[in-house]
Parts: sequence; structure tokens; C-alpha cells
Amino acid sequence: MSRSLLIELLALVFPLTLATCPKGAIEGLNPSDCYIFIAAPKNWNDAESDCVSRQGHLTSIPDAFHNTFLKQEISSISSSVNETWIGANTIQTPDQWTWSDHTNFTYSNFLNGKTENETNVCASFDTYTGKWSVESCHDLSLSYICKVNAESGTNSCDADYVYFPGTKYCYKAIDASGKNFNQTEDECAQEGGHLTSIHNEAENTFVLALIYGSNAWIGLYFDGLVGNWTDGTPNDYSNFFASPSIFDKCAFLVGQHGIPDLYRFWVTDDCTKSEGLAVCKKSSA
Repeated sequence: MSRSLLIELLALVFPLTLATCPKGAIEGLNPSDCYIFIAAPKNWNDAESDCVSRQGHLTSIPDAFHNTFLKQEISSISSSVNETWIGANTIQTPDQWTWSDHTNFTYSNFLNGKTENETNVCASFDTYTGKWSVESCHDLSLSYICKVNAESGTNSCDADYVYFPGTKYCYKAIDASGKNFNQTEDECAQEGGHLTSIHNEAENTFVLALIYGSNAWIGLYFDGLVGNWTDGTPNDYSNFFASPSIFDKCAFLVGQHGIPDLYRFWVTDDCTKSEGLAVCKKSSA
């Protein structure tokens, strides 16, 4: 059998999907990376939330090559903007610079050198020089750069839901003010899903990004000594900060930055209480 015929047969059995960047995005040095420049200014938190809604994060910059690439690309499409937000921050881990997409922080290009022991500050990127500056995350509004994955065309989520390739499910953070665990589960069920189950660290990190700065109900509840997910999936992963108080309790994910010891961990609470948010999860189309 010829190689060309074999490829044609494989294409029939396994339809090929070529990853492409969303319309208007910049294809990165890695073809799976796409950059979206947003000129409308926001503070850092709101910019990160917008990037998450686009299934990405404020961009990380892993090395000098990517730093130069972004400087050239952004300055070429917007000569009137010279300062934009990137994902470097000390909000998620106080006194330590991290990227909002949780990639390793191994490179920096601060104008006056990397600063230490600063909390609640974020980095802006000068598109003329490529240098970074330390800014207040909350008090300054800037344009920003989101980094998203190229679209493969293999997923489809309803409006307001965000697709996670790691699970091939769709997720949505909903307002849970004044709503207890069962009420938020009912709301998720009305949209064809459940409160989210979480089965590994990658999924936990993804859900954490959706609830940025808030706490949120997840779908884990305890019936006596046994923990169950509302979607019926196996209880095969745990991320509790400490041994949970389990009798008649439900779990929430800590996304508030004001309690750094608990941030990104699970905690149990009375199921009749309310949390700031809840996260729904359902199958992609």
C-alpha cells in the first residue's frame, strides 16, 4: 500500500483537525499559541477574567525570544498603546512572582530588575522596549494581551461556558450569593450539568482560574463518611487543605487571595450556607 493511500485512509477513519487561531489573533512562535491584543483598558483582575472567558490567561513570557516577538507584534498593530498587562503577578502567591496560567516563572525583564517581597502588584509590558514595570493591579487600567490555545474545531460549549481540553468538558462560574449547595446544584442541572467534579490538579487549576478571587461551591458532598460528586463520577482525587469535617458537609474551592494558606485548596462547610460562586460542568457538544 502506498504512503499516500494510507494517509487518505487514515484521514477517513480519523478526521484531521488543523489548529487555527481565533479571528484577529496573532499566531505565536509555537503554532498552538495564539495572542489576542485587547486595546480597551481594564485593571489586571478584570483583564485576567476576560482572558479566562476567552479560554486563556493573560500571557506568560517564557524567554527573551517570546518577549521580543510580542514587542514586535503588538507594536506593529497598535502604535498608540505602549503599555499592556501581562500575566505576571504577586496576587496568587504573595511575595512571589507567578504567571496567572501557572507556568514556571523562569524569565523576567523588569526595567529595574526583578523585585521581591511585594504583594498585590502586577507587571505591565512596554511594547516599545519590551521592558516590564511593576504596577498596582487594582488602581491602573491598561490594554492587555491574552494567550489562548489554537482552536482545533473539536469542541463546542454553550454561551458563557468555557471549554477545558484536559477533560473535554464545559465549565461556567455562576453567582451563588444567597444560594446554598443544593440550590446551585439545581441551577447547574437546569442547564444540563452538575456542580463541577474535579479529578486532578490540572482541572483544579482550571476551575480556580474561573473563580478568580472568589470562593465557589464544587460538587463534592458527604453522606456520612462517604464523599460523593453530584455528577456521579468517582471520588478519585482530593485537594483538601486538612482533614475535612465531613458530616453533613459540602466542599468549596478557595479562590480568595486574602487567605493565602487556603488558596487553591478545598474546605468543607455547612451545605445550607452560601458561597460567592459555584461552578457548573457539563459535556461539550
